[in-house]
Amino acid sequence: MAENYVFPDDLRDTQTRLHQAWADYARHCATLPWSAVPAEGWKTLEQQFSGYHREVPATEGYTPEQQAEVERLRVLALELSRIVMRHPFWRTVPMEDKADARQALKSVTRLSGATSSGEDRDEDRGVEGPQTAAA
Repeated sequence: MAENYVFPDDLRDTQTRLHQAWADYARHCATLPWSAVPAEGWKTLEQQFSGYHREVPATEGYTPEQQAEVERLRVLALELSRIVMRHPFWRTVPMEDKADARQALKSVTRLSGATSSGEDRDEDRGVEGPQTAAA
């Protein structure tokens, strides 16, 4: 980035809240059934060389409370996105620098535990990753 940007406090605070909203959304989604609506389970055929097959259990779908929380978190994240993108600060940034400035804002407000790509790590979402064998 060619320039160091001085972001207004309210813009930084809103972007931080946006990171938190998406992290909360990802954490909540990791606890949900695989389908939002009731669905039958299935089992894949055994793979030719590995013998692996996947089994997906039937699901009742989301409860009304789970669906309401998904919607609440989505609405919150979208509203915070709108506030960030329409902030008056962006009118002061030349068009050719806006993408860099936007990335700089994301970088300076990123929550601890997020990766450099901006994605939350599995463990931050409460998702267990592959288990490593003890040496």
